[in-house]
Amino acid sequence: KEPEPEVILEDPENLKVDVGTPCKRQSCKHAYVSDEVSRKGGSDSECTYHSGKPVFHEGSKGWSCCKRKVLEFDEFLKIKGCKKGNHLFGEQLSIVDCRKDWYQTATQVILSIFAKNTEKESCKISFTSHAVIVDLKFQNGKSLYQKTIDLFQEITPEESSYKVMGTKVELTLKKANGISWPSLEPT
Repeated sequence: KEPEPEVILEDPENLKVDVGTPCKRQSCKHAYVSDEVSRKGGSDSECTYHSGKPVFHEGSKGWSCCKRKVLEFDEFLKIKGCKKGNHLFGEQLSIVDCRKDWYQTATQVILSIFAKNTEKESCKISFTSHAVIVDLKFQNGKSLYQKTIDLFQEITPEESSYKVMGTKVELTLKKANGISWPSLEPT
């Protein structure tokens, strides 16, 4: 199976940022000046950061996203970022992989994604004939679950729906044909 694509977090356009707020991306030392300078294509709007995790192995230090390794911790802190993007001044969300469970009837597949306290207003779920695209914020906005779930068989998107509950999000997928699914996703 292919690795999940990297999720690049961005600030919402209407986010209010205080002057001096540091960029939350790893190894970026920029502090917010104004929207004109620090955002929207301003003179200091480009962020150079590391998207990976710090790696400390047998005395060498580096980042999982780039090859450069050093021996001294002070030098590790000086390793320039390997990715470019926009600064992130808002709180960073924790990206998680939620537990899923499913069962089926003759006409439907019921998929439960266990994400406690999902925010209904920021919940985005879309259906295509062969996949479900899920974007959930939960745990009081601190956690994020984003995934495209490829389906074993075809569904009827316009007859599929979802319901946000206290401990989970339940998706009801209308089967396009009455075939029994041996698994939720193709193998």
